[in-house]
Amino acid sequence: MDTQTLYEELLPLLREPQHKADGSVVSLCPIHDDHNPSLSLHPKKGIKCFSQGCDGGAIVKALRAAKPLEVKAPPKNKGERQHVATYIFADANGTPVAEKRRYQFPDGGKTFEIYLPDSPYPGLQGMSNSEVPLYNLASIVSSPDMPVYFVEGEKMVDACTEHGILATTTIQGAGAVTFGNAFAPLVGRDIILWPDNDPPGQSHAKRVEVALKSIAKSVTYINLPFALPPKGDAVDYFAMGGTVEGLQQSIPQTTTVKVTGEESIRVNIPYGVHLISFEFEDISVTRRSFDTRLTVSLTGGYGEPYEDDINIQSKSQRTELRRELDSIYGKEWEWVRVVNAACNAARDAYRKIDRSIDVADIVEHPDDLFLYYPLLPLNSPTIFFADGATTKSYIAMMMALCFGTGQPFLGRDTPCLPVIYVDWESDEMTFRFRMNRIAAGLGLDSVPPLAVRYWSGRGLPLSAHIEGLKRLIEETNSCLVVIDSIMPACDGEPEKAATALAFFNSLAQLKVTSLLIAHITKPPTEGRDDSWKKKPFGSTAWHNMARRTWYMEREQVTESNVVDVGVYNRKVNDGPRPKDFALQVVFDDPQGAVVANQVDIDSVPELSANRTANDRIISYLKSNNPASVADIAEGTGMTPTVVSARFSDDKKKPEERRLYSTNGEGNYSLAL
Repeated sequence: MDTQTLYEELLPLLREPQHKADGSVVSLCPIHDDHNPSLSLHPKKGIKCFSQGCDGGAIVKALRAAKPLEVKAPPKNKGERQHVATYIFADANGTPVAEKRRYQFPDGGKTFEIYLPDSPYPGLQGMSNSEVPLYNLASIVSSPDMPVYFVEGEKMVDACTEHGILATTTIQGAGAVTFGNAFAPLVGRDIILWPDNDPPGQSHAKRVEVALKSIAKSVTYINLPFALPPKGDAVDYFAMGGTVEGLQQSIPQTTTVKVTGEESIRVNIPYGVHLISFEFEDISVTRRSFDTRLTVSLTGGYGEPYEDDINIQSKSQRTELRRELDSIYGKEWEWVRVVNAACNAARDAYRKIDRSIDVADIVEHPDDLFLYYPLLPLNSPTIFFADGATTKSYIAMMMALCFGTGQPFLGRDTPCLPVIYVDWESDEMTFRFRMNRIAAGLGLDSVPPLAVRYWSGRGLPLSAHIEGLKRLIEETNSCLVVIDSIMPACDGEPEKAATALAFFNSLAQLKVTSLLIAHITKPPTEGRDDSWKKKPFGSTAWHNMARRTWYMEREQVTESNVVDVGVYNRKVNDGPRPKDFALQVVFDDPQGAVVANQVDIDSVPELSANRTANDRIISYLKSNNPASVADIAEGTGMTPTVVSARFSDDKKKPEERRLYSTNGEGNYSLAL
């Protein structure tokens, strides 16, 4: 028995067959315990088990025993044949390349012969079948926007043409194994497969699908409005009263991607007569993840929809998804291809979402740019960074309670909206103890209900809390989220830029003003300047990604209950740099109230020394104008060299931008 005959015999007997582009079919081997298809059947190469090397004869015997072969009817084609039709295969210009003649026998059998134009002898005379153009090629080329129906046989093409449907087929028919360059005119086209209603027709359509799916715009199967008889085709459809309108309404959608919102994408993938729908909702994207709530469903009530939370950029999670879909719907759906296609389409669609806003639609109100001026820009991250034990957490908690209760903070009005405090540094009991001390300092008997919501972050990074925090923000209408502190909230090493970027991407999903507490970089070796005080610990991305950063430094006399804290602006994105200021924090006793008031930073020389040289000079000249370099140096605690350097730098600026003026006698004043 030749390999082609063996191929045709065994093909209907294979378990879970999958057609490949090279003309082979892979399936489960019947000899060994096969879970991943390892049996290969090829019309020219025969049969082989490439996993266990099972004997080919044993495989054939096992396949035949598992499913007995159908008894074939006696061969037809008896009697004198009659030539009933000739089908011309022409190139795109209409020039005949080959012709296929159909012959009919008295007993109903049929046969075909292929000729070259004007040749008295059958055969292509050295030309392969795959070199013959598609049937009806000129119409295909002249109608580039029309979908192309791929049918089995020239008679079916002609029947479609009579009804205004653009159709084609190959000269090989259902026995086609390879298609060569014949499919080149179908690149980028919408293809609708219409197989004959029998196993050979279905098998042929699968081979065509495999060959076309990498070059066509879309490949779908016809879904007829009524059933055809065995071996029924397009001719039978129209003979039974089928209409073009009914045909077109039954065509499954081509693969479509629809963005239904910034966080919702639907991908529909045709598969045979079914349509598989992927719903991606509540999308959250970072550099390394595409997290979504995914719903997978099949048209026609085929099983219950499958739902799960998944990161579609994770190979392991995609693999687990495919296993779940295999168990629910069956492995015949080729979930590897379908899942990958859907996930890639959703990712590409998300990247193409237009997130632009017409500037004309943005109403500018200065008061709306800050939640609390100048500390907290609205809906943006701000960082407070300092060494340990600088009272930064106490100040953040005081701000939270003032905002949540509407109490003035440092003498200025607050929003009177709930605040969420996400804590990695302490526990709920410690937090409550500190809050009660702050409440006593504000004159409150206790912390009012719902003013501040405590959220323990311990054990997990910020990214793991985002969905819960989003729901809480929506439920409470919170105005501020405090992160205390950055380092344990990271999902990675804070010294790496990727960690900072992932953190800020997660934070952006909250769409609310945020205050981040951070530690300071370790001091450098002795003899270096104090530039290390200008940025939070870790990658420079923390400093760069925040809208504003504030450095804090503590000054306290030994055994005193008064702590002076300098607050220095280290970064501002727009507008003038805010003035540095100082807070005086008073701890009544180890158990008593905590009170904070704003004071003049120049009243605390140790804190004033951390201000920039220009800030210190300007502050001195406001009260001592004009003054000499020596007087300014003595009054600010700087050396005359440093003061002179600032004046020298100022003279290099355009006159309209200078901070200082001189009378030429060595005295300096503030420029008007």
